[in-house]
Amino acid sequence: LTNGKLAASDDLSWDFTDRGLGLLYYNPLNSKRLIYWLASNEKDFYRTGLPLLRNQGWAVGAEDFQLFNARENQRVAGRNLNSRWRWEAGYSQSPTLPDKLCTFDGFDAAMKKAIHIGTGADYVLDSVNDNKFLPSWAAGETRLMDVIAYADAYTSSLCVFNLSGAEIKKQQEYFKEDKSRQKLKFFFGPELNQIDPYRNYTIGIPYWTMWDYTSVTETNPNSFRIIDSNFSDVLEKYLIRSMSVTNN
Repeated sequence: LTNGKLAASDDLSWDFTDRGLGLLYYNPLNSKRLIYWLASNEKDFYRTGLPLLRNQGWAVGAEDFQLFNARENQRVAGRNLNSRWRWEAGYSQSPTLPDKLCTFDGFDAAMKKAIHIGTGADYVLDSVNDNKFLPSWAAGETRLMDVIAYADAYTSSLCVFNLSGAEIKKQQEYFKEDKSRQKLKFFFGPELNQIDPYRNYTIGIPYWTMWDYTSVTETNPNSFRIIDSNFSDVLEKYLIRSMSVTNN
């Protein structure tokens, strides 16, 4: 860390202004211990509820290195080291994320669309504007590998279950009135006034949202099943495809 620049051992660097980092590394003085290093020139980075610690502490497989904005939930980079404590290969060749996917709304929409395609469901059930959990990204800096490393940290199964049209309409109205932390909504399917109340619709949902759904509705659908597809895989495929279309 020199003159406001953060440099990695493979010659990649980032501006460190208004940012802070977290790095998990081996302890050269004790092979049975690890070091977790936090660093920032900004006092806001060390406040209670720091996004980096909140994200890294919540995720079981969080990235070995994370670079965050010190004042907001914006991820700049997230990289992993291999079994020999060297950077995973291919990072410098990884393309930067399109600007439209770097905003919270753009990334949130991409996640939901990836889940929709990955589950093949009529609807996706997920939270609305959960910007305390989901990050935005640094336009012109964040790479595809950063996003995939983030997704791998939250690797979760995708799930599906069935609801009748009448149940969807009833639950969506209930979600609007719900005062809990997580606001839920059905995305992508027919508008409420076009739903057939007697038809069964397939609902696609990330596993982590199922906890909120069962808590809010106090139901446990008998049709619930985990499918052979996970969030990180479908997001990677969707991003690669959408970025290829953008570049062409």
